[in-house]
Amino acid sequence: MTQTQPIESQESTGFGRRDFLRRTAAGTTAAATVGYGSLRLDHSPVGNAQANPLLIGAGVAGAGVAVGWLLGHFDPLGMDSPPDGLSEDAFIDSMIQTVQVRRSNNQSTLIDNQNIVEGAADIAYSEAKITAIDDLNEGADQSTAQDSGVSHINDSKEVILSNFFSSWNESVDEMWATEQQADEFDFHRNFIQSDSSGVAIHEPYNETISIEDEFEFEVLTIDAPSSDGDAYWNPVNENGPRGKWLNFHEYPDETRYLEYEDWNPVFQEIRDSFTEARDDFITWLDTLYTEVESGEIDTTDLLSPRETAELMADEEENPRALADLQALNVPTDIDREALIELEDEDGDLFQAQGWLGYSGEEEFSTGPIEPSEKDGSIYFTSDVGEDSTNFETVHLTEPFEILSFTDTDGNEFDTTTFESREPQSDDNYITQEEWDAHTERQLELIDRHQSGGGGIDLSGLSVGGLSGELVALIAAAGAAALALGGNKNGGSH
Repeated sequence: MTQTQPIESQESTGFGRRDFLRRTAAGTTAAATVGYGSLRLDHSPVGNAQANPLLIGAGVAGAGVAVGWLLGHFDPLGMDSPPDGLSEDAFIDSMIQTVQVRRSNNQSTLIDNQNIVEGAADIAYSEAKITAIDDLNEGADQSTAQDSGVSHINDSKEVILSNFFSSWNESVDEMWATEQQADEFDFHRNFIQSDSSGVAIHEPYNETISIEDEFEFEVLTIDAPSSDGDAYWNPVNENGPRGKWLNFHEYPDETRYLEYEDWNPVFQEIRDSFTEARDDFITWLDTLYTEVESGEIDTTDLLSPRETAELMADEEENPRALADLQALNVPTDIDREALIELEDEDGDLFQAQGWLGYSGEEEFSTGPIEPSEKDGSIYFTSDVGEDSTNFETVHLTEPFEILSFTDTDGNEFDTTTFESREPQSDDNYITQEEWDAHTERQLELIDRHQSGGGGIDLSGLSVGGLSGELVALIAAAGAAALALGGNKNGGSH
């Protein structure tokens, strides 16, 4: 399956800012992709002595929030069952670690991000609107425009569901491989359903899942017999007695995972958010074709949130992790960095500096913060690299204290305000004025992000009639081309 790419404008009346940014971004995007692997710690082992305390102290246990599965750049954590030939004690230690790493990765990548799935649907909605305006300008009828926009939303939904189910399948495959190894030690029982004292599970089997008659996916289903009767579950369907999760019989507290009640709400959020986006798009399109004349809205300068994120992030100075959160419309304050203090896993205090994001609707002030008392999720993006720049976003779930807010000029503040764009709906982004405001906001974010993230601010510079923002992108693209060319010819990395 190919990844969903941003829709190219069909506008042919001129060479606008949008076209220029996209062509210039070819180099910057390539550079960001080259370095992107270093921005993720999905494979960090639990208890790694070199792990930044922020990742463990924040209750994330070895992995930051990874949102790439919602944006198209994603590889599920590969299967990592215990090696063969271990003693019984060593196998148990390795098995518990395997389960904990998998559970932590699934939690931070998928489960904890349920509340920002709506942002991914909003991106697809935005791109579908731009596609529809392009079709209108090309003289296409409403039915044609609707088909192309709905197709774009469906394609994005399919990519995200595919990433979601791939992660589940990889997790179940790993569990079953570990189960088979456990048989060699003749344990009383291995992986079992919830707190059941019944027999060990059966081999998982594939179930074909049909999503609203649009897509089909092969999803592994857990088959767990017990003294109370058989139980079956995957992220979509469940049947049978007791709670639908697994644990290793001898170590139930350390190994509880693959829980239906964790995975099913995320699936439902994906399904419902994209269904709502599709239905609202069709309503919006009816208004567009009723009230807007062909050519009335110029799309050559329009940028989607996905494109903005690509332009905002370079390999090191401008964190991709932060740009991805903003693309998903998680309110952030990129103008002020926060200095926070929290406890590590041993109860010792440590400090970290970075950008706060918050899915709720209130301002934050210096002082203690209790995440469990907030009506939204709190995210923190910081450089967690030991020897090199390595930005990571974590979901803060434990109490912490905000010590200060500082802007790029070194001024300190007591409060921060979180900003986000106006989400797509069926009655907005219909006029040229709305799109102009949207575009200016996107360009402002790019400029502020590159300045605040440690890059050089060229926004006030004009060369040869080109604005500073374009000069900055040309410079970045040139640097990326040189770097990539040097690697190709055997230069240093």
